[in-house]
Amino acid sequence: MFLESLNSKKIYLNFINIFFFVCCFPWVSFSTNSMDSQPWALLIGSLILLSDKRTKIPKYIFTAFVITFFGLIISIYRTSSMPESYPVDLAPWILRSIANYSSFYVVLILSWNALSRGYERLKLIQIIKISTLIYYLFSIIEYYFPSIIEFIGNARPSGGRGLTSLTPEPTFFAVSIIFASLIIFAARGFSFKEDKYMHFLNIFGVIFIA
Repeated sequence: MFLESLNSKKIYLNFINIFFFVCCFPWVSFSTNSMDSQPWALLIGSLILLSDKRTKIPKYIFTAFVITFFGLIISIYRTSSMPESYPVDLAPWILRSIANYSSFYVVLILSWNALSRGYERLKLIQIIKISTLIYYLFSIIEYYFPSIIEFIGNARPSGGRGLTSLTPEPTFFAVSIIFASLIIFAARGFSFKEDKYMHFLNIFGVIFIA
């Protein structure tokens, strides 16, 4: 049933909305594990890709993926062949690297397919704006109830450096809202005017909150 449902453009684009929203919160774990980056976007994105018969992969993305894949294999082999240099269990780190690189290409391929099939950039802008405001909301919650943030994510708050919101560290928070502005700016056709208040808010957030 799910396989057939994705053939509907409207339903497909709704799943893309959910996927993009999840992508905006890559550090939210709800205390299910101790990792910084979470696999939710990779899992949902992979499910959409595998369920959608119309998925296409441009040659340049496929070529980049193959190069990255072989580079990762070589890196894993070289690292594993020098156990004396890495006196720890490398398996979790290797799996994490595979997941991180895979996530990048899942997001890239899904984004390309969604935009090619009529996904409205305005919806992406709205998702980014809503997600950014959620980050600010949880930064306020963190200020008064830090234990809630510690449950939702794996925050490592450090006194005097700023708030973490739904990220592990204040620096991550700052980077996330910087990228939010960059994505909005690009999706708007490199126009600043329509979203100037959000950009000003993010500048304020980077300087005084994160």
